[in-house]
Amino acid sequence: MFWLRAFDALFPKGHPYDHTPIGSHADLTAASLDDVKAFFRTYYVPSNAVVTIVGDFDQDTIKPLVAKYFAHLAPGKRAAKPSAPMPVLAEDTHIVEQDEVKLPRVHFLWHTPALYADGDSALDLLSSILTEGKTSRLYKPLVYEQKVAKGVSAYQVSMAVGGFYVIQATAAPGKSLDEVVTALEAALATALATPPSEDEMARVINGWKKSFFGRVESVLGRARLLSTYYHLAGQPDYLAADLARYTELDAATVHGEAQKWLSKKRVRIDIVPVEKKDPATAEKGEAK
Repeated sequence: MFWLRAFDALFPKGHPYDHTPIGSHADLTAASLDDVKAFFRTYYVPSNAVVTIVGDFDQDTIKPLVAKYFAHLAPGKRAAKPSAPMPVLAEDTHIVEQDEVKLPRVHFLWHTPALYADGDSALDLLSSILTEGKTSRLYKPLVYEQKVAKGVSAYQVSMAVGGFYVIQATAAPGKSLDEVVTALEAALATALATPPSEDEMARVINGWKKSFFGRVESVLGRARLLSTYYHLAGQPDYLAADLARYTELDAATVHGEAQKWLSKKRVRIDIVPVEKKDPATAEKGEAK
C-alpha cells in the first residue's frame, strides 16, 4: 500500500510517475486487445532494446549469432524518452492507510534528483549515515536508546525521470505512532544539524565500495549494470565514473545535499493496522 500511495501523493496527474511504473491491475483489466497490440508495437521493438553480452566469449563467434537472431527484426521507431520537471509540493501532506500489518509505520518522503543526477549519490551515502549500523544517527536514538521504534531505515529511490527520498520508522510494541513521529523529527533535526564525521564518511564509502564491487562479481550483475549505464547514462563504460560519484564525495557535499532536499515540503504516509471491529457492536449491526 505504501508504494501505491507514494507515487500518487508525490507526482501530479500527467507526470510519468503519477502511478507506479509497473502499472496497476485496474489498468490491465481495462485494457483492450488493441491497446495491448499498440503498446507492443510502440515499445517492444529493437530500437528500444539494449542487448548486452557478457562473459568469456569470442567476438568472431558471437557477432554472427547476434546477426542470426536479431538482424531480421524490423528496427521500429525509437520511443520518446519520458521527461518532466521535478514537481514541487505546495504543502506538507499526511496520508493514513490501513493494511494487514501488526505494527504501525510512518514514512517521510521528499522529492529528490533522478538516477545519476547531481545529489543522487550523496543521498545514498546519507542513508547509510542515518540508519546503517547500531550507532547510526537515527537508529541509535530511536531504537537503541529511546526504544520507541522497532526499526528505522532511509533510502534514495532513484529513477530515470526523478527520485524521492524515504525515511521510515516502525513503532515498537506498545508505542504509538505519535511517539515515533515526535522522536523521529527530533532525531532527524539533530542528525542534519552537523556534517558527517571523517569516520562516518570512511565507513559509508567503504560500505558502498563493497556493495558496488559485489554487483559486478557475477556475469548477470555485469550485464545488468552495463545495460543500465547505456540505457540511462548513455555510456556503457560508465563504471569508473559511477564509482567516483561516491568515492570522491566529501562530508560538506553530503551535508549540503541533505539540507537542500530534506528541508522542503514532504509527504507523510502512515501504514497502520486494520481496525478490529468490536464483536458485540458487529452483532448488533447485523441484527439491525
